Amino acid sequence: MPVLHRLFLLLATVALAACDETIAPTVGTERPFTLLGHLDPTADTQAVRVIAVAETIDALGPETIDAAVTSTHLASGETRAWRDSLVQYDNGTQGHVFFAPFRADHEAAYRLDVTRSDGATTAAAVTVPPLTALDSLPRAIVDASPAYVVGVQAAPRLSGIEARYTFIGDVPRFQVVRHTSLAERVPGGWRVAIPFVSDVRRLIATSASGQVGLLAFEVSVFVSDETWNVDDAGGVFDPEVLVEPGTFSNVENGFGFFGAGYRLSRSFVPTSQDQLSAGLCLLDETRAACRE
Repeated sequence: MPVLHRLFLLLATVALAACDETIAPTVGTERPFTLLGHLDPTADTQAVRVIAVAETIDALGPETIDAAVTSTHLASGETRAWRDSLVQYDNGTQGHVFFAPFRADHEAAYRLDVTRSDGATTAAAVTVPPLTALDSLPRAIVDASPAYVVGVQAAPRLSGIEARYTFIGDVPRFQVVRHTSLAERVPGGWRVAIPFVSDVRRLIATSASGQVGLLAFEVSVFVSDETWNVDDAGGVFDPEVLVEPGTFSNVENGFGFFGAGYRLSRSFVPTSQDQLSAGLCLLDETRAACRE
């Protein structure tokens, strides 16, 4: 099913990108499961990877897993059973991804329970962050360099800040700069100033021709719940802390992390002067080459 295939690819990319395939999630513990995933209110289907304590992430693992997954909307009491699927990742490893076709409600609290046949249960409680937007704020000068600014209102936490650039010329076409310390709390929300000129100068420094044009510039942030205490990559889990008991406080009787959050993105058209200051050429009307 194409939709589910895209969902599994997203989970593999977002939730597992930083995992070392040789890590044993738990050693010498009675905790039954490690959880990796989050509720996304912008998605029609939710997913979580479940790893039994006896497995290693690089093991092929059994075709089935002794786990039943349910989620409960704590306000309404509505409970959903999630279905298991065995997913093979690009590196050849396999994992059990449970999914349920529903859209999580903004500002709603949910509980996820993963139960073994002997009754042992790993659980996590999350509150989905409110609906918000990425607002374009006036261009600013930060550390003497032009920056493009976005604002996010009413977000409990903000992380995963990315500046995405698409170029034409003798440099890699699509490049992403991840900024880990730009989210600034302001009254009512957050402010993020992307250092456009310094980003681009660094990205196109390898150009031999000096003829590089900008096709697209996009800012992306990850809005999450208060429990999102992994790292600042917006959903990428750090394998060095994955196995530490108590690291992620929202997982009860288990390991890993199950949170709630979603991405927001906004495109900008930098001024001609800022593009020139960054070392870019200005594209012609067809956006296929630099102007003469």
